[in-house]
Amino acid sequence: MFHRPGRPRRPLLITVLAVSALALSACSGSSGGSGSGGTSDKTDLNLAVGVPLSGFSPQVIGDGYALQWMQAAYDTLTFAEADGTYSPMLATQWEYDDSQTKLTLDLRADVKFSDGTALDAEAVKKSLEATRDSAGGSASALAAIDEVTALDADTVELELKAPDPSLIRSLSQVAGMIANPKSVGTDALDAAPDGSGPYTLDADASVAGTSYVLQKKDDYWNTDLSLPFQKITIQSMPDQSAVLNALLSGQVDSSFIVSSNAEQATAQGLTVTQYSAPGAVGLYLWDRDGKIVPELKDVRVRQAINHAIDREALLTGVRAGHGTVTEQLFRPDWDSSDEALNASYSFDPAKAKALLKEAGYEDGFTVEILQNAAMPENDLVAQMLADVGITVKWKPTTNIVPDIQSGDTGLSIFQLASQAEWQLVTAFLLPNSPWNPLKSTDPQVEQLIEQAQQAGDDAARSAALKELNTYLVEQAWFAPFYFLTGNYASTNGVTVQAPYINVPAIYDFQLG
Repeated sequence: MFHRPGRPRRPLLITVLAVSALALSACSGSSGGSGSGGTSDKTDLNLAVGVPLSGFSPQVIGDGYALQWMQAAYDTLTFAEADGTYSPMLATQWEYDDSQTKLTLDLRADVKFSDGTALDAEAVKKSLEATRDSAGGSASALAAIDEVTALDADTVELELKAPDPSLIRSLSQVAGMIANPKSVGTDALDAAPDGSGPYTLDADASVAGTSYVLQKKDDYWNTDLSLPFQKITIQSMPDQSAVLNALLSGQVDSSFIVSSNAEQATAQGLTVTQYSAPGAVGLYLWDRDGKIVPELKDVRVRQAINHAIDREALLTGVRAGHGTVTEQLFRPDWDSSDEALNASYSFDPAKAKALLKEAGYEDGFTVEILQNAAMPENDLVAQMLADVGITVKWKPTTNIVPDIQSGDTGLSIFQLASQAEWQLVTAFLLPNSPWNPLKSTDPQVEQLIEQAQQAGDDAARSAALKELNTYLVEQAWFAPFYFLTGNYASTNGVTVQAPYINVPAIYDFQLG
């Protein structure tokens, strides 16, 4: 039987801040929340997430916050451990051939969906093919799969178009979640899940788009997995002031909080787990071919934008210094990252103006940017751009993700997670990547991606990706600001393991 070992802490920035609620509430004049006291007989877990609750279809949903409610309802083929390694889940073992283009997975033989349908090789085949062929957020993670073959009831073979170094990781995320073949391809999954996971949706107690109530199954197959909560409620709560108030009142047990609220949360008795967030906040320059914003086709304009941004001032001014400035999307803990690249674009308005003049825009230009209300950088970035002659015209949006992915906007202030090097490539840099909405291409980028893909070992792959990273910075494909320190607050006796991938897994919540 699959046994999940204890989740070790990963060797990155992880700190737990806990202060006596009694002592600090006396100082602050507030009773605060119930802190880390809690009770041993607590059976419910209440979580808040900063996005709308968007259904249960693996063919529609991407990763991020959605991972939490999806993990409650579905099992994945592989299991992401807290240290970045992968363990068995629905697949008990797997093996690549010598070419790294054929992956064989052996499946558990005792897993069934709620209606008794067997979770077998045909079910895996149907789910993976449907996700790969969809227009959903996880499609790109399976784009390398050419053919899925059910060799027998408990064995699946994935034939790849080319090696995919991140495929095992992808199979531990939404892309690797297996739905009942009777529901795959139907609208039923928009309203309710149909998986083999540890929880089922309580539809009567849930409110579509606003809150999901999930009840623990009595007969879940993996009895070795620690799941202390009989009921999990997940609420959509995009307003960070509301999140903090809900945590302090005990209405919510755990949630992500912004850095500016971390000190207050700690002072009022919450436990705050800090971790290195996996994605860079920045000005994402989607339109590198100049289809919507013609000026962005000129690399000198993109470089000027980078020189116009005072990253240190932004980090201090709107993020309370909680993070690390960067000029590259590749994370500092990756072999492909290069600290020297972070000296490429010093804050230099004069140089930015000179580059704009060289490009033929001495008098500047006006650009429309989606106004992402979740980004406190908006006003300062607009002023920094205005100081070099680029006037920002804000375009309000309440649906930032679909508005970006529609391909109707040239740039936006955003934060995207990049949990693994090859995942960054497949999510951001390929013509069909979900976060390459205007299908930007570049022969050098394509050549370096192919070189990394065909690399014979990890060292050769990292070298090719490092060269790719350098080229992206030189060509100013993006204007990243910083990697933030993430903060996950908890109360009511709930503990949370710092996440390895983006947000804590549903299994990371325990009782202290």
